[in-house]
Amino acid sequence: MKNAKNFIKNPKNAKIAKNAKKFAVKAASALTAAFIAVCGVVTFALPSRAYIDPTIVSTTIQAVAGVAVAVGAVFAILWRKLKKKTATVLHIDENAKKDVEEDIVELDGAEQAESADDTESADADSEGEAK
Repeated sequence: MKNAKNFIKNPKNAKIAKNAKKFAVKAASALTAAFIAVCGVVTFALPSRAYIDPTIVSTTIQAVAGVAVAVGAVFAILWRKLKKKTATVLHIDENAKKDVEEDIVELDGAEQAESADDTESADADSEGEAK
């Protein structure tokens, strides 16, 4: 909570928060207008006396599914970017508590032979120490 208060106190971040509020208000008003428009179209639509071919229905379902997948992908990308930007601004390191593995190093033939000799001599030394 302390980081959030410091975030708002910074004049640059306060401007970001103010712009985010403006965007949220504009988005809410746009969604409200779209909802009213859809309700109006549904309410005042005239009945159509036409045959709907099954292939048109399946094509329409595929189109709607494609749009849903695209919107989901855009949402996921924007969410990831927003999360990363927020973590950067609030100085949160997402990798702080993660274990990091060592890099894997590939050896060519000559280096493998040398490392095998070193391993064998190290094994012999450890066996000698164990006795």
